[in-house]
Amino acid sequence: MIAKENARRRAFGSALATCCLLVFAGDAAYGCAANFSQISGPANVTNIRLRSVSAGASACHSCTANAGNAWNSACAGRANPEFQTAGSGADLTVDVEYRGGNNDGSEPGCSSSKCGCTKLGITGGRISSARVIVWESAAAGQTNCSSSYQGIITHELGHVQGLKDAPACQNRIMGNATGSAAIRSQECDRIDGNFLTLDERFPNDPDNHPCRNPAA
Repeated sequence: MIAKENARRRAFGSALATCCLLVFAGDAAYGCAANFSQISGPANVTNIRLRSVSAGASACHSCTANAGNAWNSACAGRANPEFQTAGSGADLTVDVEYRGGNNDGSEPGCSSSKCGCTKLGITGGRISSARVIVWESAAAGQTNCSSSYQGIITHELGHVQGLKDAPACQNRIMGNATGSAAIRSQECDRIDGNFLTLDERFPNDPDNHPCRNPAA
């Protein structure tokens, strides 16, 4: 009888440990997709246009486009803003500025150890503007940034959408900007709450409301 009771308690303890581990893992994953604290409401943004700008270094147009497409693909099926590099009518235009030389830390708010930096404007708790800067090198020239432009910009576009750094999450896009970091569902879900697209604002008339068809 005692042996059976001990076995039952061990089984219960194992199940409890598994349960707690799963809850902790879920919380940790969500922590990899945390918002900047200044954001308190959704911005009316459906399309975000990316413009590559040369500022002393050759602009890598494909790196900019591929970074935007990475987010479009990973968050497909959600009512998240869509990145584009052509066309007009975007609700938010973001310049991706390719700067030559080393990040010497002279740009306000940008650490000299970083290859990229996002200048985010938040008005009334909502994202109102953004600019991305990438350098050819950082950390006094010890880090070659130009070979990892696409990963860096993909990370910075997470900031454009309101996500802050998550240094403890090295396998996630907001934790590691240059490796094979992944964009996962938690990032997409959190971003969804930061924006209201046209389909969300006009759910019963997605194709014919005045914003899409001014002549109607």
